[in-house]
Amino acid sequence: MEQMKAAFRGVPGLTSVDATMMCKNSMGILVRGVNQEEAQQIHSALATQGVETEVADQASLPVLPPMRHVTQVECTADALMIYDPVGRSFPLEWKDIMLVAAGRVGVIEFKRTSTPTVLPMEGGGGLGIVDEFLFKNSGVPNLNVPRTAYADPNYETTEVHHQRWMAEVVIKGAGLRYNMEAEQALQPLFLYLGNRRTDDATENFKMLVQDICQSAPEAAVNRGAYYLREGNATAFSYPTKNAFYDEMVWLLWKLSN
Repeated sequence: MEQMKAAFRGVPGLTSVDATMMCKNSMGILVRGVNQEEAQQIHSALATQGVETEVADQASLPVLPPMRHVTQVECTADALMIYDPVGRSFPLEWKDIMLVAAGRVGVIEFKRTSTPTVLPMEGGGGLGIVDEFLFKNSGVPNLNVPRTAYADPNYETTEVHHQRWMAEVVIKGAGLRYNMEAEQALQPLFLYLGNRRTDDATENFKMLVQDICQSAPEAAVNRGAYYLREGNATAFSYPTKNAFYDEMVWLLWKLSN
C-alpha cells in the first residue's frame, strides 16, 4: 500500500487517499477504473520502486467462467472424480485442468436470528384470543388463568466475518470452474483421503490441494495454491473473495496473452 500511495502521489488528480480507497485489498489487479494515461503514470512510478506491473484495457480482462459448487471429489491416477449431489461421479482428466486457485479467504455472511416477544396479558386473566375463538360456545369455562402468549418474533440481522478454505479448478478453455469450500475436517470433501484424513480441516485441505497440484503439474496456480503445494498452509491468505477472484482473473489474462 505504501508503494501504491507513492505512485498515486505522482499522478495529477490522484492522491495517496485515492490509493487507500481504490487499492484496498488489491490482489493481482492492483487498480481498476483509471484512464490509460493515469495507468501508464502509475506503471512508471511503480517501476521506479522496483515493482513490475502491466497495463491492460479493462475490457480485455477475461470473465470468470460459470461456477459449479461441489462437495465431494476423489483424486485418482487418471482424473479428478467429481461427484454431483446425488452421488454420481464423472472424471475431469488432469490434462484438462488449466488453473488451480486455493487459499484461506475472508468471507462476510449475514445471519438472521429471532427472539420471541411476550405479549402482555389483558385484564389479568381469561383465555387467549385464539383460545376464545376455538372454544367459543363449547361449554369450556373461562378459567381465571393467564392469557396464552403467541410470540411475535423480533428479527435481527448480524454481519459475521470469518475465514474459509476455498479451492477452484478452471478447465482448459475457461468454460467452467469447480468450487470447493472447507470448514470441517470430516466433511465429504475429504472422504477420499481415507487413512490420511485427520481431525484438522486445514491439514486435510492442504493434502487435497497438494494431490490436485501434483496430479496436474502443467496447471497454473495462484499464490495460495503455491504455498499449500509447498507445504505451508499459513503463509498466504486472501482478505476478501474479491481479492481471491481478482488474482484468478489476472492469471487467466496472463495465460491468454
